Amino acid sequence: MSQTPREKLGGLLRDLRSEGSFSTRRTTPVGDLDIEVQGVGPLRLPVPASQAKQLRLVARPAKYGQGEQTVFDRRVRDTWEVPRSRVKIDKRKWNRTLRPMLTDIAGTLGLTSDVSLTAELHSMLVYEPGQFFASHQDSEKSDEMIGSLVVMLPSASTGGELVVEHHGETATYGESRSCGCPKSSHSV
Repeated sequence: MSQTPREKLGGLLRDLRSEGSFSTRRTTPVGDLDIEVQGVGPLRLPVPASQAKQLRLVARPAKYGQGEQTVFDRRVRDTWEVPRSRVKIDKRKWNRTLRPMLTDIAGTLGLTSDVSLTAELHSMLVYEPGQFFASHQDSEKSDEMIGSLVVMLPSASTGGELVVEHHGETATYGESRSCGCPKSSHSV
């Protein structure tokens, strides 16, 4: 069976070794981000249980990408998704914090200095106790996408981890002890 040009390129890129890391984390003060959710109001950080409950009430069961389709299966992804249309982020604060961070992240990932990263909001997820997203590979949202940026908001919750795997290496992100909050402020 012959490979498409994209599959051939993917194979070549998999064999390349870079000086960069496949995953990285950054943490910022909670005041560097203002989020407002329609039907909930401005989020308080760390997110109190009462506000997490309000988020859950405006959320819907989360779907996920499987090839070219978007599907719902709680055995694979059991969490809640707040529609992007309900989420408003103060772009001035976000850009002031994130733009310099993205330049630093690009270097850590081993990207060349002529690469400029941008971030786009895809979804806001709310995990209740016992909820999960099974091991998976994020689907590409556009041809320019090179990775996923995960922003973990501080909350009163405990437990839960984000595990990133690549070519047999693993990075695990969970609770942050440095900000005095059970969850990390902003992790990448």
